[in-house]
Amino acid sequence: YMPMLVLRRSAAAERMNCCYPHDGGSNRVNCPLGGDAHCTPGCFPYALRHVPLETCLQRTGPGYNELVLDVWRDGGGGAGAA
Repeated sequence: YMPMLVLRRSAAAERMNCCYPHDGGSNRVNCPLGGDAHCTPGCFPYALRHVPLETCLQRTGPGYNELVLDVWRDGGGGAGAA
């Protein structure tokens, strides 16, 4: 089973690190805990960043789209968890 979340639009946009309008293979991007200036967990260099949420949700290839969220910022949880 693949995990799935339902988030408020504002919470998803606030926590989005990057996205892929297809299966991005994000589980292969391993960084130091929380990432650093050169590595964002789950985000390959070709991942979409700073784009509207709608762009991320437009599937263009086989499989599914991916939205990579930052769950560590501010101690985790945050507005999306409410």
